[in-house]
Amino acid sequence: MLQKKQPLLFVFFRNRLVLPLAALAVFLSASPAYSLTFVSSSPAANEIKAAANVKLVVTFGETLDPSAKGNIFIHGAVSGSHTAASAVSGTKITFTPSPAFTPGEKVTVTLKDGNGISMSSPKIWQFSVATPVTGINFIDSGKSIGVSDSRDAAIGDFDRDGDFDVFVASAGNNTLRNDGKGNFTAESGTIGAGSNGVAVGDLDGDGDSDAFVANNGGNKVWKNESGAFQDSGQTLGNSDSRGVALGDVDGDGDLDAFVANYGGNRLWLNQGNGTFSDSGQVPGTSDSNNVALGDVDNDGDLDAVAADSDTVKIWINQNGVFQKNEKELETDGNNVALG
Repeated sequence: MLQKKQPLLFVFFRNRLVLPLAALAVFLSASPAYSLTFVSSSPAANEIKAAANVKLVVTFGETLDPSAKGNIFIHGAVSGSHTAASAVSGTKITFTPSPAFTPGEKVTVTLKDGNGISMSSPKIWQFSVATPVTGINFIDSGKSIGVSDSRDAAIGDFDRDGDFDVFVASAGNNTLRNDGKGNFTAESGTIGAGSNGVAVGDLDGDGDSDAFVANNGGNKVWKNESGAFQDSGQTLGNSDSRGVALGDVDGDGDLDAFVANYGGNRLWLNQGNGTFSDSGQVPGTSDSNNVALGDVDNDGDLDAVAADSDTVKIWINQNGVFQKNEKELETDGNNVALG
């Protein structure tokens, strides 16, 4: 025996079938999708005295779903990537990073759409962790380590033992291991050669600090494998590269590389696993010596300041595309830092 089906009630408009009434009711009762309004972050962008155990608090203009977790990416320049537990209270979401940050390091934070937080575009900001100061009095340690033709250096806890080690860019790159008391020992062997600049950060998302090296004739990515650096096999570009800065310039939660070149800077985008692709952008054609990344216009993304041989240029990030600011600083640039 055939079961009698319930009749469907349809809606007609000017003699045309529009929608079953039941479906229309579901459509009308659905909550409209909207993006939250970002109000503020704590620590604020460019804060220079954040505590090592600071909690990140983001405030929106609307009340949040209590079950929201947020989609956040946290990179310490020395400590690497951090996980973070989250908790919602009204219009605020609080993230508790783990482990704690390293005193003196710069931290890059990317908050993206997802996990209960609806955002029309990512929000990116940086802050620096305070260093306890009991007085400033630098003295020469009397120690000379490594080769004399050194051109750049970057610090990070490469062996995860809680102290600062050093990656030295030189004619033959090397790492210096810290014994925890400021006594450094040069590792045997070299890590590539002919390098002018280096920046370290967690490029492949495994929690430790890798190295992006600016070379003559092709940049290299060295991945940290249990404290030992291994060649990733990538050779990026063929220009005479002088310096490099790492930061999340496209808002996808990983560290990209802005490279200062002679004859045209280049932007290399990280695919999330330490593999880089050419963005196709060539910000400037001058001879650049170095570059720094930071939110110079306070719009929630990372801009670039390049030290060129004839001047210092500011490149404004417009949704991942860098546009030159009309103003140039009237000075010859050999190096640059933001703070």
